[in-house]
Amino acid sequence: MITSSSTSSSWSFIGWMTMFDWANGQREVYSFQGDLNTYVLMSRPNPPLQLTANAGEFPHSACAYFWVVCSYISVVLLGVIGLVLVYSAWSGFHIDGRNLFRVNRVVGGCWVGRPFLCLRGLTAILVLSTSNVDFTSTGGGLSHFSFSRRPLWQTLVLAGEVSWITYVLNDILLPWTRPFSSQYSYLSSLLTWVSAIYIESASPYMAQATVSTNCSIVSFMRGLECTSGDIRIGSLQRTGVLLLIVGTSTVVSYVGVALASKLGAARHTYQVPPNVLLASTSEAFLAHPVNNFSSLDAAACVMSGILPYGNSLFDIKIWVTFQAKLIGPLTYCLLPASLDIRPLEPGEAKRRRRAFHTPTQPKSPFNIRTVGLLGLFYMVGAVGLSFIFLSISRTTLENDFVWVGFKQAKVQVFLSNWFNLNLQMASPTLNFQVNSGGYGDYATTNNSTKLNVLSSALYAIAIQDEVNTLANVVRGLRQMDSCLLPWIATAYCFADLGRVYEMAHSATRQVRCHQKQVSNGAVYLETVFGNAHWVPLNECWGAALDVGVFSSLRMTNDGATWVQSIKSNGRSESDEVQWWQRHNITRFTTQWQNYKHLGMTESFFVSNAIGLQYPLTLKKTKTSFHIPAATAFKMNWSFANDLTGVLMANGSSILAGKSLLRQSATYAFVNSTMESAMVEQETLPSPLDPALTQFERDIGPFGVVDMARVACPQLLLDYYRSLYRTLLGKVSSGDDAIQSAFWTMYTYSMYSASPARWDTKRLWGGDINCGVNYGGWATAPFQYFSSNGICGNFLTDYQGVATANSIMATMSMASLAMEFPDLHRIGNRDSVNSDTIVQALNASLVFAMMYYTPAELAQQRSNAQVVQVHIRDVVQLELVQYMSDDDDAAPMELSRVNVFDPTEPNFEYFAWLYLFDWVEGKREVVTFQGDVGQVTTISTVQNYIERPVDAQEVPVNASLYFMLLIQYITVVLCGVGCLVCVYIVTNRGYIEGVNMMSFSLVAGHVWIGRPFMLLRGLTAICFLSTAKLNLVRPHDGLVSFFDSPDRSWLMTLLSSGEMAWLVNVIHDTFSVLTKQYTAGCFSKSALIVCVSAAMWSFAAPTKHSVSISRNCHVPAVDFEVECVSGVVQIGDFGRFCGLIGLAFGTCLGTYAVERHRLSKLQQPTSHWLSFFLYSAAKHKFERTIQRNWEHDGVYYLDKASAALTGVLSVEYRGALYILDIKTWRVYVISPDQLAARGVNLPPHLQHAIPLVE
Repeated sequence: MITSSSTSSSWSFIGWMTMFDWANGQREVYSFQGDLNTYVLMSRPNPPLQLTANAGEFPHSACAYFWVVCSYISVVLLGVIGLVLVYSAWSGFHIDGRNLFRVNRVVGGCWVGRPFLCLRGLTAILVLSTSNVDFTSTGGGLSHFSFSRRPLWQTLVLAGEVSWITYVLNDILLPWTRPFSSQYSYLSSLLTWVSAIYIESASPYMAQATVSTNCSIVSFMRGLECTSGDIRIGSLQRTGVLLLIVGTSTVVSYVGVALASKLGAARHTYQVPPNVLLASTSEAFLAHPVNNFSSLDAAACVMSGILPYGNSLFDIKIWVTFQAKLIGPLTYCLLPASLDIRPLEPGEAKRRRRAFHTPTQPKSPFNIRTVGLLGLFYMVGAVGLSFIFLSISRTTLENDFVWVGFKQAKVQVFLSNWFNLNLQMASPTLNFQVNSGGYGDYATTNNSTKLNVLSSALYAIAIQDEVNTLANVVRGLRQMDSCLLPWIATAYCFADLGRVYEMAHSATRQVRCHQKQVSNGAVYLETVFGNAHWVPLNECWGAALDVGVFSSLRMTNDGATWVQSIKSNGRSESDEVQWWQRHNITRFTTQWQNYKHLGMTESFFVSNAIGLQYPLTLKKTKTSFHIPAATAFKMNWSFANDLTGVLMANGSSILAGKSLLRQSATYAFVNSTMESAMVEQETLPSPLDPALTQFERDIGPFGVVDMARVACPQLLLDYYRSLYRTLLGKVSSGDDAIQSAFWTMYTYSMYSASPARWDTKRLWGGDINCGVNYGGWATAPFQYFSSNGICGNFLTDYQGVATANSIMATMSMASLAMEFPDLHRIGNRDSVNSDTIVQALNASLVFAMMYYTPAELAQQRSNAQVVQVHIRDVVQLELVQYMSDDDDAAPMELSRVNVFDPTEPNFEYFAWLYLFDWVEGKREVVTFQGDVGQVTTISTVQNYIERPVDAQEVPVNASLYFMLLIQYITVVLCGVGCLVCVYIVTNRGYIEGVNMMSFSLVAGHVWIGRPFMLLRGLTAICFLSTAKLNLVRPHDGLVSFFDSPDRSWLMTLLSSGEMAWLVNVIHDTFSVLTKQYTAGCFSKSALIVCVSAAMWSFAAPTKHSVSISRNCHVPAVDFEVECVSGVVQIGDFGRFCGLIGLAFGTCLGTYAVERHRLSKLQQPTSHWLSFFLYSAAKHKFERTIQRNWEHDGVYYLDKASAALTGVLSVEYRGALYILDIKTWRVYVISPDQLAARGVNLPPHLQHAIPLVE
């Protein structure tokens, strides 16, 4: 052990550096305590683990929804202001200009609505409660967060936006704050604005951070889970303060204005209430002559939600068109709300009934009460069904996929593992279903489902030739960091596409280039560097490229022209691809290497019913270099090392200052070889050890060996897939007996078998890129080559064998055709594990004979023979070992044994296991092609990469908001329903029970709103358009797979019934066009649509589908790949659109039928009985009101029906108080007015609301 007691400054500097590494967690210190001494030692440095930031962990959905709401409000406000200006200009600006300064208050209340206005104000409060932090970088490469105050103009704007909440609060209190509404409202918003500005200016919130480690043990195998701090970028306390300011400003302002008025500072005179069409905000804030609100100009109309056109007005609040008297340029006379009850003479009342086509004999009181009682039962049932739908929706809307049970059943883990496995073995397959055991997965040997996602560490390497299409390569070359171009794994053959300037490092390899590589774009310098960004490239490699390539070319005119052409390539991507193709370039095949790990990002989509696709990650690895471990540099050390060599300061070096072009007079290898250059750079030892010497004899000199990836043959992939799915299908769909038989033999074994040819030999190494092992070995083969590099000693190769693979390998063996195969000879291929192998073979044979028919076994064996011949004769796959006779003086040889060598029948079982590892992505196959010969061999095993799923990738925001929406609608309907039931009971059944059938139609539009009704209807359609896919483990739980049962009949019926919401929205929206024909369409359309949707869903339930198809792009050639490789369609967008089309088509059809039917009868007239009625209520209630609720020419509306249309009433001290929630105004009918109804008023009208305005 070397220690130092030096106190020199240089040693102290090194010591403090190690202390710094220790403090930063890059070194560890351990105390080794023995019986004689104790040593405190420091570890070698461990570089920080680099993790890519996961953008999916950054929540943004809520912000996006807030932004959409704010944008919607801005668009509406700008649109209405535009309309105001247009109408004002149309009227010659005969308007009251004072109203334009009140546009926010009036337009916000009439056009936008309180919930959205509140959200806009809350958005401003959240921004003011969040620290304004900037991420800045200094010139020295340091980055930090810095707090910056908001500019004054931003503060003024945000404080003004907070006032929206004040507007909402003022609006809500309008019925109770008269006559001081306008005065205190302006003062409260001013106080709110000033207070918010003061707080933000005096004490802006600054972000705070806390660093603390809080860990819990996940398990002793899986480590810890820690939370290491928190950052408080926003303040809940500041949010509360700003909300408190809003409330306090409102209370203080009202109290101040009221006190000032009481002390005589202001006098208020009684004003006649304006027309019932005007909302409370219009009543309170629009300017008008004293005690004269009957005149309304164009600007005031538009701001109040009333659109003029000639003599007609369209009110968006109750969705009606009516006639009004013009008293000036687009100025209308709207009579004030007098609420006088004026009974007509009997003759006049009879003429009015005839005008309305009303029968002279109304229903008897008994019939009215009977129907009212039925209406009560209907209301209870409607509310109950709504709650049942809410209960079912809770389980359905747990994610944005609308996939029931996705989270609880670990579906994300299963799906990810399923895709990873099938992407290894499946060819592109579109639109198939996976609800069978053949598409399942085995449980672990300890009878649990997999907890993490497993993926092949070799996957990115395996798909290189597939993803490197010419278009992808050109795009990737232009996108990537040009400094990485020399590190692309290729050995250049030519500089130019015309193949004039040759670059192979040996004459023999140059011949191979002409024979085999002409169509490969990766061997041309022009294809790569002709798509580079030359400014950064010159900084990295410019000098080396000039010395090694360009200086020689510039000595001729053609060469200089060519150099200039690749540095000024102006071709587009498509033109560049065509340019390559004109030079017969059809592929871009890089070489196998092990000096870097390739980055890989792969995902699949889950598609829901509305066609939205959400990605879930399958693989995510980062590109990294591991050059010290690059054992394959002996074969071919990359163009980057060539360029490094030509710039070496040592003038005697082989490469220093030399050219890499074979035609150049300064060509580096005129009197030398690439192998000599590698020895000089210590990439190769000198002298070569016996193993490397033998490789040179058999394959060829080092430095010019091509390493070609070998893709897994489609024959083998198809055969494995057939075996795998057949076995899965049998053990999953069979009875408990087959699973019990499998469980008894289910295990995971480790074998290290070797061919008989190596039995009497001493093995010295299995990695073809490495030299000899420190000592010989005879019991197991040494580890084969690896993409991880590093030459180890006494590392044996092993096969990790699952029971399923053992069964499949046994079924593939030729010896299976024998009645009693000699299993011990097969087991002896691994002397250490012989007994285990024999037991596994025997159990596999018994299982195959018992649960497979002879025909099935014969078919599988026939398929296996085809694959076996292809691997043996076409691929020529071999196992290699450096070996010698058991004699110290024996010469070294490179032994090569074909995996299906006919002289090795007892090794066939293990050969199939090797091939299955190749299919599963645990091994890879590479052809090493040298100047002398070639060998195609298989790598050592690479364990799967294991990672946990990211649960945050599963979107839940939209489903949460839809769930809250359904809850809100259900609660509101429940409240309205309970209120209606109270009215029914308190009025002793004297209500119009038929109107209760329109509960969802009328109450939905009035109390909920058309947008929310539409969303609820679309939610139901989404349910009907989504398949059910459950992850199950039947029988003994051996196999997990998807089952696709039909949806429950109750859910189907409820969801079909909920489609009535969409039908109601359609009819009500177009009622301004369909007019008097609308009333007959509602019920018919809803019934047809609901029944048709249910029949469609029962007859042809929505089915899921899965597609597997890699769609990749290459951000950096030979460095990084990004793929989307599949889609799970849990929802059917076609069904979703079809159901919407059914609703629209049915509505159109019923309207056409209704119009045709009524055209043969006397045309019904469309009379507006009262502006208290919303459009839907008018169409549904009008006929019953005219028939049963008229007396002496005065029409009445029962209180239960009135509640549905938003008119709430209560009798107090002989007066009738009415609150119209549509306009948020209160009206009072005095006892004297109520007495004017007469003494002969029928009993059902005594507690009804007179429709007088």
